[in-house]
Amino acid sequence: MISKNTFIWIGRYDNIINSGGIKISPELIEKKISSFIPYEKRFFISSIPDKILGEKVILIIEGKPFPLHIPNSIFNGKMKFYKPKSIFFISHFTDNLLDKFRRKKIIKKIIKT
Repeated sequence: MISKNTFIWIGRYDNIINSGGIKISPELIEKKISSFIPYEKRFFISSIPDKILGEKVILIIEGKPFPLHIPNSIFNGKMKFYKPKSIFFISHFTDNLLDKFRRKKIIKKIIKT
């Protein structure tokens, strides 16, 4: 909230990740790391169950694995909780009729493996 009548739209409520009691917006992380991922690669931030944290932040990238370096410096201070704990490469994202990838279906594939 900026004021009584003004706010900044950060992301969708149903995408919020609760990792160790910290509420994390995947859209904020995606914006921060987008410049480190080749522009032709589709990716998204999500979470998978974790015994200690409840949910842990993960990065999912479409395509074959490649070397990826995201500087630790962008995850300073409170942002340290936003750093993906794992990176998964999926050969092809499942899309819906609007050409948007189906996050939940992709995550289910990751959890099964």
